[in-house]
Amino acid sequence: MIRTADISDAENIAAIEQESFTHHPWTKAMFQSALADPLYTFYVYEQEGILAGFACMKDAGEEAEIEYIAVAKPFRRRGIATRLLNALISASVEKGAQAIFLEVGAQNLPAVALYEKHGFTRISVRKNYYGEGRDAFVYQRILHKITHNAHRTMHNE
Repeated sequence: MIRTADISDAENIAAIEQESFTHHPWTKAMFQSALADPLYTFYVYEQEGILAGFACMKDAGEEAEIEYIAVAKPFRRRGIATRLLNALISASVEKGAQAIFLEVGAQNLPAVALYEKHGFTRISVRKNYYGEGRDAFVYQRILHKITHNAHRTMHNE
């Protein structure tokens, strides 16, 4: 089940983030600060009372930037990231964003496939962004062409 995250989720979110990302992971305090900031949208996915994944997006007027989508290792390959992505897309549409941006490690093939499957287009490459030989792809999705399927999908999960 997807729900809006709250400050009490910060510790579990930080644990999933540290398990998932090695390049400058956010701390619990950083997540607490972002969870309290109205410019951020956070969702968590719970399964059987366990926080299995989370998604974080920063609102910037007509644009939104996906900061994180992460799923705990035992819960991967179950469609949770897709559900969280759809929740972020839906929230972006509701807030009036015209486009969503994100960056993803070029070596993170499952994430690259997820974003491309959901209509994101690679617009640039940031060489060595995550360290020597570890590039980042920058993706964009224009939202004015979106239907509300993502919104319906989110609320039917």
